[in-house]
Amino acid sequence: MYGTQAARSGASTRIPDLLEQLKSEYDALGQESTLLKAQKEDFERKLESQIAELNMMTQTLTELERQHRQMKNTYEDEIKWLKRQIESAGGVVQPRKDGAGMPSVASKVEGTQSSALPSCFGTAAAHSALADAIPNSQIMGDTPMANATNTSAGEPSKAVDSKGRQLDDWNVVHNPNATSKMHIELCHTLEHDSVVCCVRFSNDGRYVATGCNKTAVLYEAETGKRLGMFSNEGVLDSQVALDNLTCGDSYVRSVCFSPDSRYLVAGAEDKTIKVWDIQGRRLRHSLQGHSKDIYSVDYSSDGRYIVSGSGDKRAKLWDVASGECILTFGDDDGPKDGVTSVAVSPDCRYIAAGSLDRLVRLWDIKTGKLIDKFDGHNDSVYSVSFSPDVKYLASGSLDKTLKLWDLSATGNRTVMSKCKHTFQGHKDFVLSVVFAMKGSWLISGSKDRSVQFWDPRRIVAGGQVSQDEGPVLILQGHLNSVISVAHSPSSFVFATGSGDKRARIWKYRET
Repeated sequence: MYGTQAARSGASTRIPDLLEQLKSEYDALGQESTLLKAQKEDFERKLESQIAELNMMTQTLTELERQHRQMKNTYEDEIKWLKRQIESAGGVVQPRKDGAGMPSVASKVEGTQSSALPSCFGTAAAHSALADAIPNSQIMGDTPMANATNTSAGEPSKAVDSKGRQLDDWNVVHNPNATSKMHIELCHTLEHDSVVCCVRFSNDGRYVATGCNKTAVLYEAETGKRLGMFSNEGVLDSQVALDNLTCGDSYVRSVCFSPDSRYLVAGAEDKTIKVWDIQGRRLRHSLQGHSKDIYSVDYSSDGRYIVSGSGDKRAKLWDVASGECILTFGDDDGPKDGVTSVAVSPDCRYIAAGSLDRLVRLWDIKTGKLIDKFDGHNDSVYSVSFSPDVKYLASGSLDKTLKLWDLSATGNRTVMSKCKHTFQGHKDFVLSVVFAMKGSWLISGSKDRSVQFWDPRRIVAGGQVSQDEGPVLILQGHLNSVISVAHSPSSFVFATGSGDKRARIWKYRET
């Protein structure tokens, strides 16, 4: 009996030890389980991260493959486009895409120098002085660009590739140092049968008119649709009528609209100024009095007067109601050579004229008195333009510069005034200048084939601008000289006319 009790007593004393041992083992298993769980979660996180990274790599690879295909297609289209350009242009290839930085514009083409420039405003045969030395197939052919739709029926054209996708034959180069940036977009290309000497918008922005050989052509600015052709032989309603005009050349050198957009005025090399009733489609006046070619015309904002400039070294003021010449500007003080450009100030107080004698003159529109002469250009002045507030006058010259003249003290300073600022950047003759709405931009066209935007606001505000800072942007959108630039009075739209036998309508916005 005593042995049995002793055994029971020994077993009782071992139970706590066994329980303690079990507890220790349980705790160890718990810790091991926690560690394994942590390792499992860590492995799961790493696996998820690797899966996400793999998915990202897959997406990146897919995107790279897509970009590769897109780039391959783009290069193939580019090569095809360049081949067509080479075939149609006789070796001249125009850039297609927007560039970066500010590389120099097209190099100057050897040709007629300023001493021979009066012929540019003389016979039609001398229009080559305004054209670059590129093959005649581009400036005189039936279609200036391969695959361009013929717009003789009044429809705008666009270059397309073999798949019907539009090709850009123009580019924009932005000045990286400019504070203002702009986006340019081509709206319409208007094909002509000859050099486009001039472009102009109506005051309401509805119409744009061009001048070329024998005709002034009227378009709807928004759609690019041709609305009519006006010639010395009357209003033309078809291409057949245009083709049947009498032989010989007589270029319309300048066009403008009446303020109410009812009348279209055309000055031509036949020494006459035609005033057309647009809606009535009839000739209202044929103004005669100049003894040489008409180079420029403008309409006063009050609708009362037309001013003209001619190779006869005179500018004339015409009464619209009667069709009579009421003032002739020019005397012993000049101009000493042909008047290439005239402009009436928006307030109808002044008439400005640029001349082949290098000077810009300012006359009183009521008295005909010479108010001021602006001397500063080193070569013939081809274009003048008033700022909308009439505080400044811009001029463009064959010396490749634009100048900004301060009119705030006009009449109170000595003759032979100095300019406010000189804009330098064109590589060849500056043929046209125009202020944009509110004078925010100054736009110029040149024989170097480019259109350049300049910012006059810093200058007029008294800011110091380096002479070599250059334009805000350069638009290269023509295959030949940009002879004329015009800005819509009612919207951010401008037009260009060129020796490549095309006029183009563009729109822009600041970005």
